[in-house]
Amino acid sequence: MSRMGAGELRADRAAASSTSVWDASEPLAVSISFGTYRLNAAQNFKKKIVVKNYSSAARTYTISNTYRDAPNTTGVTLTTPASISVPANGAASFTMSLSVNPASLPVWTLNGGTQGGNGELLNTVEYGGYLNFTSGTEKVHIPWHILPHKAANVQSASTTLALNGNPANLTISNTSGALGGAVDVFSLTGTGTQFPASVLPAPGSDYAVVNLQAVGLRLVCLDSGCNSLGAQFAITTFGQRSHPDVPAEFDVIIDVNQDGTPDLDIYNEDIGMATAGAFSGQNGVFVADLAAGTSSGPYFYTIADLDSANVIFTVPLAALTTANGLQLTYSTPFSYSVAAFDNYYTGNLTDFIGPMNYELDMPQFFPATADFSVAPNTALALPVIPNNTANVYFTGPYNGNSPSQTGLLLMYTDGKTGRETDRVTVTP
Repeated sequence: MSRMGAGELRADRAAASSTSVWDASEPLAVSISFGTYRLNAAQNFKKKIVVKNYSSAARTYTISNTYRDAPNTTGVTLTTPASISVPANGAASFTMSLSVNPASLPVWTLNGGTQGGNGELLNTVEYGGYLNFTSGTEKVHIPWHILPHKAANVQSASTTLALNGNPANLTISNTSGALGGAVDVFSLTGTGTQFPASVLPAPGSDYAVVNLQAVGLRLVCLDSGCNSLGAQFAITTFGQRSHPDVPAEFDVIIDVNQDGTPDLDIYNEDIGMATAGAFSGQNGVFVADLAAGTSSGPYFYTIADLDSANVIFTVPLAALTTANGLQLTYSTPFSYSVAAFDNYYTGNLTDFIGPMNYELDMPQFFPATADFSVAPNTALALPVIPNNTANVYFTGPYNGNSPSQTGLLLMYTDGKTGRETDRVTVTP
């Protein structure tokens, strides 16, 4: 007689069971999924759980929870009745409650760049276990899980700011944040229009729509001595995306000499797929020379989180050179556009912003510091400075080469759902 494998034993036990349990909101699911949320304040979730007794006798099931191998047990509280009575050949239901206290959650460690292929990191932030139902010798269980993201609540006090030729302060707060919120400030150069729900795909549709909300950029130092310069392009969408690999590809299309013909394309792609033909889960920034038909990179990991609307591309200025001799420097007036593609189903272009005109060393106005953190339950005053004289930040005075800048785009790392960015219109 051959020895029966563990999988076969489990299958036999399942087939012999006369009890089934499911989530009433998703009866075909094999687990109880609460999803993933960016939370800065306590929140309670509820699920209606159905228990079906297929036997000819009434049963009372004791209900218990067992945490699985994920190390997290604090910060999430599961509440169920101690037992449930189910009639013969009948069903009964109860409400399962799950409360999350963000202050007790671990700090979020996942992203789609450096750690994009590190599945083990899920164990640092995920909560999961099994609901066990026991009646005599009858024992069944159903898995449950939630992926809560400990979030800040950073936001600008105003959506407009008038400088009147002088520096003015923009108040940034993190009221009721569960942790300090990192802020990156860019020149806002373009905004999009939110598509109506009627044009968005329903669950199960074989297409995706990536809807651009706002784009911006800034000049950055790539080393501590600022011996190497780069450009960063910030993109945010209406609606979050589960992973920076799919379903969105973003293309920053650059016309270096503003002659109406695109010269360079800065885009994101899975690094493993681009370099080895197999997905790695790590998203990177690449550059294509459109006239030469060549591409290079990755230059940096894409700065992007899971279940986020934000993405930031970093590229060295030295990489923005074409085979025919065009080069984008910090003092080059150029035009750029941002395109969004469905790169999972159709390959279709789904949204577009541009063209926009800018010179990296010549913003009309700029923040006194472009990246900082706001501690929980505090606020700070961010000076915004008009580029009307020579100063230590930029060469000034403003020369008119960045007419597309209309304000500041503030990007928030670990921002709660719906609060990952702010757009502030600035009048110089």
